[in-house]
Amino acid sequence: DSTVVKYAKNLCGPCNSSFTQPFDKAYETFVAKAMEQRQQIIERRVIDFESIYDAEWEAGQRNLFKYFAKCFGCRLNEAGRTVPDDVIALLSKDAFTTALYVTFMVNEDFHRLEIDHVGTEPLIVHRDRASGRDVGFQSGHAVGWLTMMYWYGHFPLQPIGARWVADAKHVYLGRYRPLDAVIADSAS
Repeated sequence: DSTVVKYAKNLCGPCNSSFTQPFDKAYETFVAKAMEQRQQIIERRVIDFESIYDAEWEAGQRNLFKYFAKCFGCRLNEAGRTVPDDVIALLSKDAFTTALYVTFMVNEDFHRLEIDHVGTEPLIVHRDRASGRDVGFQSGHAVGWLTMMYWYGHFPLQPIGARWVADAKHVYLGRYRPLDAVIADSAS
C-alpha cells in the first residue's frame, strides 16, 4: 500500500480492481514470503517460487510477472511512452512471448545495514544512436534488500540476476552495492 510505488490513475476501474487483482495479490504474497525467507534467499541467491506459492507456484509466478508487466506499462504511460503490444497482450494470457524480462538483485548495502527501503527505480530509455528511435527500457522498484528490475528490449551484461519471464521454478539473484558509487564519488 505504499504510495511510493503507486502510479498515476492510468488503468480503468475494472482493470485496476477485478482484472489485475490476482496480480496484486501475487505480488503481496511474494514480498511477504521473500521477507520471511530473507536469510535463506540471500545465502542461496535463489528464489524458489514453490516456497513462495506452494503447489500453485506456476500460476503464482505467472501472476507475479503480470504484476511487474502492469507496473512497467504504467511507468511507460506516465512517461508519455507507448506500452508495447506484447506487454499489453500478456496480461490476459497463460502462455506468452514478450521482450520484457525481470531480474532480482540483492542490494548488499541495504541488506548489511538492514535498511527498510521502499522505492522506485527511474525509467531509463535506450535509443538507437543512428535513428534516435527508442529500442529499450529499464525500470523497477525495491523493497528493503530486494530490487526487482524490468528490462524491455535491452539487457545489460552486469551480474544483475537471471532473466525471468515466469518460466522457471527457481530464479537466481544478482547483487549490487549502490553505496560503492557514492563512496567512489566522494573520494574523487
